[in-house]
Amino acid sequence: MNAIDWSALNTVNDWAAALNSILDEAQAAVTARDTTRMEAAVRLLGTFQDESPNATCRTLDRIAQQAVKDLMAAAFGEAVDGIASRSAELTQYIKDMQAITDEAAKSSSLIRLDRAKKATDAAASVIEAAVQLRGELSNNTADKDLAAKIEAAIAAVQKMRSAVETANHG
Repeated sequence: MNAIDWSALNTVNDWAAALNSILDEAQAAVTARDTTRMEAAVRLLGTFQDESPNATCRTLDRIAQQAVKDLMAAAFGEAVDGIASRSAELTQYIKDMQAITDEAAKSSSLIRLDRAKKATDAAASVIEAAVQLRGELSNNTADKDLAAKIEAAIAAVQKMRSAVETANHG
């Protein structure tokens, strides 16, 4: 917009033409959704109100004041649209992150479950082999001390297996 020479405005028609020029620029800014130009139009409208003679331009000042409100509403409308768009993006991002987190938790749980199953399977194999060995040693009186140690080892492995299974299901 061309600079306005406020001192050259003498009649109500001069002031009305200047206001009309500012309003045209404001309308173009709103149509273009150009917030920088909207801000410039608001400043020009404020200057118009400051510079215009109160006695002869009260109605023009009121029109300028309403135009400022309209421009602010347009700018806020742009902001509201932008914020609504950002809110939708944020909601989608949160959903995406939750899905990723859920998938990671599921995978982590499956990994822990797999490890726990391997540990309990290994413990079952140890217990089975120890029970067989204990049975063979219990028939031989010289190996009763070793059989007692195997019995203690079986109890310890069973306790460990039970703890792993409990942790896996808890």
